[in-house]
Amino acid sequence: MADDWSGFDWVNEPAQWKIDATGVLQWTTRPTSDFWRNTGGVIGADDGDAFLRECPGDFSVTMRLDCYLESLYDQCGLMVRTDERHWLKAGIELDGRTWFSVVETDENSDWSKQASVSEAIEFTMWRTGDTLRVGLVADGETQLVRELVFEGPARVGPYSCAPKGPGFPVSATMSAPDGATWLVRARAGGPSAGH
Repeated sequence: MADDWSGFDWVNEPAQWKIDATGVLQWTTRPTSDFWRNTGGVIGADDGDAFLRECPGDFSVTMRLDCYLESLYDQCGLMVRTDERHWLKAGIELDGRTWFSVVETDENSDWSKQASVSEAIEFTMWRTGDTLRVGLVADGETQLVRELVFEGPARVGPYSCAPKGPGFPVSATMSAPDGATWLVRARAGGPSAGH
């Protein structure tokens, strides 16, 4: 894995996006967009923004994320995706307050969340064999949040959605210092997100 966005492509290319000369990826989240299937009376949506790269085997990716979200269910984070019916997303979501949110979808969406005391978090996803894990990182320690079976080839990378709102700017950088472990730094919403 190179220290750039080579090999990534969009699920639902945003109307406005660019990669600048320093390697910063910037996009504007499309309004009233989401990744969700069938649960809670919502038939489903697959029109959020996700910039993903193929990861056929094991991988590890960590995101350091700052969010300044304004509209109900605004969200930003990382996605692991096989297709529109099989994926996982994790990150910060606004629902009355900020939450660390994980949605696993295998035909239907299964949402779990825990209160976040900060709009700035670090979390990690890693797959070994057919097991995918999600953990929150604090003081150098990883607290396991979710563990599940996730088989077959997958695509991985940053995503954002604005299910009820007008959208928001996102900026992200990516590095892979050892070739196998990625670090994604992202900022979502607010005037400091790079737009």
